[in-house]
Amino acid sequence: MNRHNIHAPIVILKYIYLARPGQAALPRLQRPVALIFSGATISRPENCGYYARMADKPFVLIVEDHPLFKQALTGLLSLGFPDTQIASASDAGEAFAFLDKRPEALATSVMLLDPGLPDISLPALLNQLKDRFSAVQTLVVSGSDDPLLVALCLGAGVKAFISKLVAPDRIVDLVGRALRGDIEGAVWLTLDGPRSVDDLQKVKLTARQLEVLYLVCQGMSNKEIAEQLQVNEITVKVHLGAIFKELSVSSRTQAILAAQRLGLKAASI
Repeated sequence: MNRHNIHAPIVILKYIYLARPGQAALPRLQRPVALIFSGATISRPENCGYYARMADKPFVLIVEDHPLFKQALTGLLSLGFPDTQIASASDAGEAFAFLDKRPEALATSVMLLDPGLPDISLPALLNQLKDRFSAVQTLVVSGSDDPLLVALCLGAGVKAFISKLVAPDRIVDLVGRALRGDIEGAVWLTLDGPRSVDDLQKVKLTARQLEVLYLVCQGMSNKEIAEQLQVNEITVKVHLGAIFKELSVSSRTQAILAAQRLGLKAASI
């Protein structure tokens, strides 16, 4: 039987139980510590069918470009959900490639998403996920609690916006609820606990509005934008009006500042 040799690091995860000041030690996974030994060789049969079988199984996909945090999340969720496939990607391209191969598993699976990926802006990323992979339940895990980011994510259909500062067991709990389909309504989870989203105006930007906003950030006038997009100036004004409303701004300068907060970049257009 032909076999492939796969050279990969072996990761041994050790979890330390910590207690906060004034509290007894809690059975809570607080800080993952990873020891990595490279050079191990794993063999598998060429036609074992393992990967074909996994294509329709529920999974949790971690999309995170920070290696340490990605590794920590992978270890945490592997321990919390031993019967679920835990996968990871470092950018949007890797994530899309993974999701494209598993269409039958999307509806029963979960994605943990870093909003600051290197190869795409957040608005463009959310639009692509909504158009191509709306079946998968997406939870954004962010280092920022900027209400504009929260509004954009929840407006695009994200199930939950989670601060990276929350305790690991809260992330495990939310992922478990998502896998069971138990998340009803949008969730905003911060270090201080859940926050109400009732007064949060959700932001929704179309692909064309993103193009217009990007060109505004390049300093183009309405006439120049119309020529670039091959539309008339009235159409550009309509798009700008919609953009201002969604971003809760009243001028081009404010719109540019909002776009910078969302990480709008040329690579996404």
